[in-house]
This record gives sequence, C-alpha cells and structure tokens, in this order.
Amino acid sequence: MRQVNANVLSGSNTATVTGSQIDSNQLIDASFHLVVGDATAAGTFIVQASNDVCPVGQANSGNFVVSNWATVSSTPQPAGTEQIIVLLSNIAYRWLRVQWTHTTSGTSTVNVNMFANGV
Repeated sequence: MRQVNANVLSGSNTATVTGSQIDSNQLIDASFHLVVGDATAAGTFIVQASNDVCPVGQANSGNFVVSNWATVSSTPQPAGTEQIIVLLSNIAYRWLRVQWTHTTSGTSTVNVNMFANGV
C-alpha cells in the first residue's frame, strides 16, 4: 500500500498561500491538517481538485502544470486559533492542492500536512 506523509503548504499567514499540485493518482483517501502559527490570524482553508488531462509521460516529469481548479465543496473552513483536519474519502480527482486565504493577518506561519493512503 502506498502512503504519503508530506508538508503540502507552508508560508506566511499574512497572505494568501497556495500549495503546489499533488499528483493524487492511485490515492484512496487523504487528510489535511492545517496549523496556523498564532491566534491573531484568521482566514479560510480549502482543498481544491482538478481532473486536467496530463499528456502521456509528463505526470512524473514535473513539467505538467494544472490550469483548472475547483473547490472541493465540503472543505472551506474558518481558521485562526484552532487546528483543522479535513478528510477526503474515495478520492476521484487526478490532482489536489490546498489554499489558505487570509482575512486577518497574523504574525507567524501557516502549514498544511497531508497523510494519504493509496494502492
């Protein structure tokens, strides 16, 4: 069984930060753990997905850039002092990414760690 445990977003909680695209080919489920570094920051955390078609041979080369993203409807969450975990079950998306959109700036960082199971 394939398992992935990685930091998929890291940046300042004073700005909107978008993580890099995640190749979700053969992933079954995933959880995303948002950690905001200080209680003064507030914003929204979302998971986005795409089914953009990747030309043969480019998925693993790192050359393919996804251009069409949609918000996974159940994932927008207010953030700030709390930590948030979002679970996606039965993943049927080709690509994933996460995004933090700040509404009130903090003085620290925002990080998202992903754990996923696959075949």
